[in-house]
Amino acid sequence: MSESSDSIKRFIDLVDRIGDDATGTFDILGIGKDERAHTRMLAWLLRPTGSHGVGTTVLLDLLSEAAIQPPAGLDTATISTFDRQSSQTELDVVIESGSSLIVIEIKTQGQLGPDQRDRQVDYLKSVVAGDEQRSGGPFERWEYIYLSADPSHIPDYVDHQVGWDALLNLVAAQVGAVTRDTDAVRIREWIRFARTHLLESERLSPATELQLAFPALVDQHDVNLDFATVRSDRQQLLSSVWQSLSEAHPAVTDGEEGWDTSRSRIEPGTKYVRFSKTGWPSGLRFEIQATGQRMTAGDNHSGPENAYRTRIPHIEVTLTYSGSDEQERDRLLSHLAGDNDESLRNSGFDLIRDTLPEGGPQFNGYHVYSKQVPIDFSNPEQTVAGIRQGLASLLELEQSLDHFEV
Repeated sequence: MSESSDSIKRFIDLVDRIGDDATGTFDILGIGKDERAHTRMLAWLLRPTGSHGVGTTVLLDLLSEAAIQPPAGLDTATISTFDRQSSQTELDVVIESGSSLIVIEIKTQGQLGPDQRDRQVDYLKSVVAGDEQRSGGPFERWEYIYLSADPSHIPDYVDHQVGWDALLNLVAAQVGAVTRDTDAVRIREWIRFARTHLLESERLSPATELQLAFPALVDQHDVNLDFATVRSDRQQLLSSVWQSLSEAHPAVTDGEEGWDTSRSRIEPGTKYVRFSKTGWPSGLRFEIQATGQRMTAGDNHSGPENAYRTRIPHIEVTLTYSGSDEQERDRLLSHLAGDNDESLRNSGFDLIRDTLPEGGPQFNGYHVYSKQVPIDFSNPEQTVAGIRQGLASLLELEQSLDHFEV
């Protein structure tokens, strides 16, 4: 397939841009919005005895930003992460200073719900009251800080809230005081990475567009690219989809009400996400397919039964009925005939058997309905919106599929 002059120009522009976009440690690790990774980095910065050498400065600035009076003995405070002394909840960051207990609840995506906040605060109240025993005590005071990813979410059930933008600004102001050059570089890289992944909307790097949209030119001109960038960007897109799904349909992502979710965390290596329910026939499920084959321009067919797929980079949302024979699929289609079928088609889904070429297989062995969402490199939010809309349409089938029997 020959490339157009516009494609060549775009390819050259992207190659130039990756030369100016240095890859840092956090890019290579591909942590994206991973809450635990960012929590560990923040805890290190807050530790008064950390190798960064700024002592309590970042901790004091954070408390000031949260409008909390610093407790006594802060220079000897202990900082711990992922505290599970309470059987009811986990505390992201716990600061113990003298008789004071300060907890930071961290969100890198989504919002803090009242139930989680209540469980955590109830535990803190119990510790201060002496009803819960905790090493390092007794404690006479507690404070609770919500580090929020969504600046529009200002819940009335939280007294002390700090946004990521404010936090990163106060950390950046201290980089010049960091003792070791290696730590200063590490902090600068983290700030840049966190701003990109936690503050900006969905984005796709130039390296990802090169890998996915121009694979032939990348090979032809021997452009040196690390596919880890693609995995990190894919993680970011899928994390955005997952977060919106968790807000609209929490039972699905939490594995409740019969839902069996194969992945509860989106990771760089995640190529697909599957959703099925107890009671559905084996192999019947919803899927997001984000494999390298689908996401890369070129021949995405890999066999005649996949000839329905577009050759442009895309992520596929499907109703899957793997392991079923043609008669079982006919029964499923008969069950979904009418309003369900019409709703799927109106939402951009194709019935795969209608799109396969004559003379070849009459159905795909896995997928029944398919929505192929193009990867919009200039506006990744459109890709996320398309996947989100596809999942919403599939979830409208839930009640009907609950009554489908083989």
